[in-house]
Amino acid sequence: MKLNEVHRDPTGQVSLYQTEDRYLRILESRFGQRFLDYRQRWRETSERGDPGDFPLSLDLAVNSGCQLSCLMCPLPSRPERRQRRLMRPEIFERLMSQAEEHRLPALTLGLASEPLLHPQAADWVTRSVKAGIMDIRLGSNGLALNEDTARALVDSGLTRLEVSVDAVRPETYQAVRGGDLSVLERAIDRFLEIRLAANMETPLLRLSFLRLEVNLNELEPFLERWRG
Repeated sequence: MKLNEVHRDPTGQVSLYQTEDRYLRILESRFGQRFLDYRQRWRETSERGDPGDFPLSLDLAVNSGCQLSCLMCPLPSRPERRQRRLMRPEIFERLMSQAEEHRLPALTLGLASEPLLHPQAADWVTRSVKAGIMDIRLGSNGLALNEDTARALVDSGLTRLEVSVDAVRPETYQAVRGGDLSVLERAIDRFLEIRLAANMETPLLRLSFLRLEVNLNELEPFLERWRG
């Protein structure tokens, strides 16, 4: 399967590779002109540098903290010393009411935190769908992506699951993120099996690799490992 580079940042720091472009096709088929209008407004507001009266996309930290200690993470201290707090349901419901009122196009769960540590993460994705949000993304390190969570996310209406990997060798993953790469790879493979068995196109899966000195020689093996 051919791997295409579809975007490269002018600095060379960020590149996007994909085997096929389903994202736009799927959401356009679901939402029609409303989705196309949203993408046009995104381009226009980006060019103007003007966010407008109401966000086009909302990024939410539905809980604080994470279970890892990554080299590049701005969070202070080690995981066991962090106080973990959950967003209260009434706050999320108030946000969803505003999303419905203003027809919010896009939402990301996971901002400097691990959203799958919130026990209601999948339920809140479903609530976001009911609020009329088109593009719902969840950014995760994937280590809490167990069987039940994977099934719940596939059933929830989530558009995109974005998992940070950053390594191919277990020792590199341990050095970068402080976790067990074999656990993550099994979770990703099982998620894909569950999505296939459910005959679902979404959540689309994006895997990311942040270039660091410790993992630079693993970029090509990473692309090859996940090519399909």
